Amino acid sequence: MKPYILLGIALAAAVALVAVFSPPTQTATVPSIAPTPHVVYVNLTEVASVFSSAYVFGQTPLATPFVSVTQAQATSAAGVYSQTNVQVEGIDEGDFVKTDGRWIYICTGGALYLVSPDLKIAGSYAVGGPCQLLVYGGNVLAIWQEGGYTHISLLSAGLRQISSFSVEGTPLGARLEGGYAYVVVSAPLTPHYYVNGSLLDVLPMFAASEPAGEVAVVAVDMSSGSINYSAFAAGEIYRIYMYGHKLYLFQGPDKLGVLASAVEARKGLLPPDVRDELERYIAEGDYVGLYKALRSLDASALEALSGFSAQANTTVYALEVDGLSIRLAGVGQIPGVLTDQFAVARLGGYLVAAATEAVAKVLMVPVFCPMIVMPNSAIYVNGREWGVVEGGRPTCPPPILTVEVVPTGGASLYVLGPSLEPVANVSGLAPGEAVRAGRLVGRVYYVVTYRAVDPLFAVDLSDPTRPRVLGYLKAPGFTGYLHPVAPGLLLGVGSNGRGGLQILLYNVSDPASPYIASNVTVTNAYSPALGDYHAFLYRDGLAFLPVDGAKPFLLVLSVTGGRLDVRAVVVADAPILRVLYIGDVYYLVEFGKIAAYNSSFVKTGELSLNS
Repeated sequence: MKPYILLGIALAAAVALVAVFSPPTQTATVPSIAPTPHVVYVNLTEVASVFSSAYVFGQTPLATPFVSVTQAQATSAAGVYSQTNVQVEGIDEGDFVKTDGRWIYICTGGALYLVSPDLKIAGSYAVGGPCQLLVYGGNVLAIWQEGGYTHISLLSAGLRQISSFSVEGTPLGARLEGGYAYVVVSAPLTPHYYVNGSLLDVLPMFAASEPAGEVAVVAVDMSSGSINYSAFAAGEIYRIYMYGHKLYLFQGPDKLGVLASAVEARKGLLPPDVRDELERYIAEGDYVGLYKALRSLDASALEALSGFSAQANTTVYALEVDGLSIRLAGVGQIPGVLTDQFAVARLGGYLVAAATEAVAKVLMVPVFCPMIVMPNSAIYVNGREWGVVEGGRPTCPPPILTVEVVPTGGASLYVLGPSLEPVANVSGLAPGEAVRAGRLVGRVYYVVTYRAVDPLFAVDLSDPTRPRVLGYLKAPGFTGYLHPVAPGLLLGVGSNGRGGLQILLYNVSDPASPYIASNVTVTNAYSPALGDYHAFLYRDGLAFLPVDGAKPFLLVLSVTGGRLDVRAVVVADAPILRVLYIGDVYYLVEFGKIAAYNSSFVKTGELSLNS
């Protein structure tokens, strides 16, 4: 095995917790990887100077969770109220609207508003942009990005600041478990990485061969405001998942390793001197030198490497979180990529992932260069020409190599053990298909794939070490979101393939023979729940689905007797973003306002925000 492959897979890694935040107090520990910790540190100034203009390492995209396992309602002195539609029961997630039964918290237009159930503004707090919220014990945590930094503020019930924190980068997501919030922030590699105003120029690395970015996990005590964080260099983290005290980070393919593989595979097409230089860097494991050399190649050499592709794998990091403590607990790998958040779930101590086959492809990309021909500039002295500064076309930089991850289709199911070791798999579950949805119900995992039709697979995980397909069902269009609504019933929201919204009620009482029990179709329509599951609400046999159609409206469906029916249609002035309730009052959050409706869905009040 080549050295670069060992570096890309072995992942000698550890996490160092760094405490630089002033009061409230925080903790700091240095975890290890059993049996022998191996911490590799990277100097950010040195490495970032090489990658500063590279397109290989772009901004890590925001990971948007796309499924819920169960939707609970809570009870307070004010009565029952809705909770955010979450992926894992007991793990709350950041969203821009929250309620605790006493107050409604809405983040919009650069401000966090504290709104009473009778729609009166009781307070506000300025934020620098769109934000995520977490609420616990009367306190609210606001998370937003401004000026290249993620800002985190813990506020009391009156929106008075308890503590604050900032870290360079973009928030990937936030989770809340047992009174502690965990915020994951990712940034592209830079020579100057700031955490709460302090400059860090050396970080521990997760992946020794690909320091493509910087990642911080910020832990916040929602009661006291104490804050701790772990910062490290890593590859591109594209998805997060939390279950119990485990926070999982999913990292994309090692792109420098792919470039090294391209050199090995295409070395016969390179000039001998170029080939020898590149192979020397690879043999020495000097990826900084390799990338410098690749950046200096001419277009013909780059073209020889362009078009190479390799299998794309996902590296999984398991972080053990306990209060403010964070430590690396395991590292594993999954062939392919997770094309949706709900392609991953936990069953007991096992991690289950439905992955889509993909390749990491080397591409030659031209650097943008304006093709404007600048005119000459003549210099005159007392009316006589003194000289001319010639214009012409600008000198354009040479093209660069980039690595793009391209799903190729082909779904498989993988089971990883407590230490993220491979345990079992169902390969070739759906050849040529991409994973669109998934849902673990009891010990049966339902997977929806899509290319031309919409197969729903039922996989038995009674023994996670021996998964087996029980049955499957094909339907037109595709389902992008699954929600259990009753024993043996799954609600699927998707598209009919003709520009319409399709809601299917799957009867899975016999997982070996699932069938469609009922369906509702809305022509020329789309639901934001397909892009953000937080927009979906389910309560006592009623499904609330915001719809963008001829006009924005809320579609309320009843699920009774194994059938779907329309309970109400509430037309709105602007797209509906969220639906929540306190007692028997429903609240529709639209752009710039919130409206209240009674249980008969008659409007009883409205509050304009940002006015």
